[in-house]
Amino acid sequence: MCRFFSAVATRDERLLFCETDSHEDIVSRAGLRDVDLYLRHFVRLELVTSQLVVDETSIPAWFDKTVWYPRVESLKNRVSGAKAAYDTALAKAEAAHDAALAPARAAYGAARVTAGAAYDAALVTTGAAYDTALAKARVAYLTAIAPARAAYDAARVTARVACDAARVTAGAAYMRAIQPFEGYIGA
Repeated sequence: MCRFFSAVATRDERLLFCETDSHEDIVSRAGLRDVDLYLRHFVRLELVTSQLVVDETSIPAWFDKTVWYPRVESLKNRVSGAKAAYDTALAKAEAAHDAALAPARAAYGAARVTAGAAYDAALVTTGAAYDTALAKARVAYLTAIAPARAAYDAARVTARVACDAARVTAGAAYMRAIQPFEGYIGA
């Protein structure tokens, strides 16, 4: 499991990263051959709470943690500002999404409670009228919640579109911020 900040160090002294924090994305985008550890020319790295962690089963002889740690930390510090801005923009978009849905969700819930009570009351009917009352109650229930469900669905679509647009804008800003950094591997 990769944690912020993930990178790949190469034997030819390149330090590679991407916006996803996935070693596999970095390796794939850079076109590195993920062969046997002893033949491989790269090492997966993570900076976790100021500790440089090698995400491999063993460390090749060419890799020296003391040389790579300051480079990884410096790159992480440069990227973290852009990542924080991206995370803040996403949090705001998700909060706006939730706020936009709240009234529709509440109305839908209230309609379900009212219609559910009517449905349950109809279930109390016994004898031959039971099946008829049950069918009518089900139709009444579905009819009663339909407008609230439609309003909820419409609000959900609108809120998701706004949230997705904010995600795209924040993602584009994040990408513009990290692309100039040496070692960035784009999609």
